Amino acid sequence: MQKIYSWSFGRRLAGGILVVCALAMSSFAADSDYIPAVRGKTMKPQFWFEDNNQRKAGGYPPDFRAMFEHPEAWKELRSRIDVYYMRGNTLKNLFKDMGEAFMRDHFAKVLKEAKIPLAIDGITGDTSRIQKMSEYGVTVSYAALQSEISKCPPEEVSARVDQAIRDIIEFGKKMPGTKIGLIDANPTKGRPWQEPYRHLVQGVRAGGGHIDFIHLDCPCDAANSGRRVSWEKIKEVERFVHSLGLHFGLICTSADGGKTSDERFYKDVMAIPERYVKDRTCPDHFIIMSWYPHPSRSLPENAPEGQYPMTKTSLHFARKLANAFPNKS
Repeated sequence: MQKIYSWSFGRRLAGGILVVCALAMSSFAADSDYIPAVRGKTMKPQFWFEDNNQRKAGGYPPDFRAMFEHPEAWKELRSRIDVYYMRGNTLKNLFKDMGEAFMRDHFAKVLKEAKIPLAIDGITGDTSRIQKMSEYGVTVSYAALQSEISKCPPEEVSARVDQAIRDIIEFGKKMPGTKIGLIDANPTKGRPWQEPYRHLVQGVRAGGGHIDFIHLDCPCDAANSGRRVSWEKIKEVERFVHSLGLHFGLICTSADGGKTSDERFYKDVMAIPERYVKDRTCPDHFIIMSWYPHPSRSLPENAPEGQYPMTKTSLHFARKLANAFPNKS
């Protein structure tokens, strides 16, 4: 069921992690109209899932077809996913490789039956396949520009921000029911990010558009190293994004793990939630994904000990979030 956000903080937040989150927000709440998502009596992040592209643009796992022809192999994980993230070029290739019948009768059907909305990672000018998904009955709730202001030389960031402003406004017009946002890695690269973010948000709003979120592309290895980015810096980025009135998402992945083994990826990713709690961060979206050789496959979620496919790693990660926010509605 799609989650509903409230911008009124009229309910008491209670319970261990919730108190931690409230304390984290208190330092900037007085200066901002932003209030985190509140569902019922608890404040909980959404869990977003994006499968591995196997380090190939437009790629997807070797058992992707099996995931949607035999969805019982990841039944519990589906029940815990708030949003299914998919790369735009992957969606394009799936229509080409799998065919419209598969996309309608299996992929779309599984998402619809689980009431999981779709988000597009890397939206482009061609939205025909997104429109197809809508025609199949899938709710396309979110779409993100991918690295538009960070995958460029530093001297080009300002011009890229101006282009991103135009793109977000235009996509908002083409997809009025979809929340548009940005995936960005400038903080991870140690480059300026506050002014680009402020300029982006102000420009979109001045043009009559709306930007909903910023997702930080920051593998845990980068934050662990503390060289260009740290966990404290992630908290700072989160607070700043919230002060702009946007939702903040953290991409949960491991570069070292993804390049090494399925097990190493699992262990690295599973350590992330505790680190966020330790540093009093409460992102609105926890996004698990990989663009590395590992995890090498997706199924099954109940793989035996010593095997760590993507759905098993994601399920165990989602359970950790559920333990931190036990009253999830």
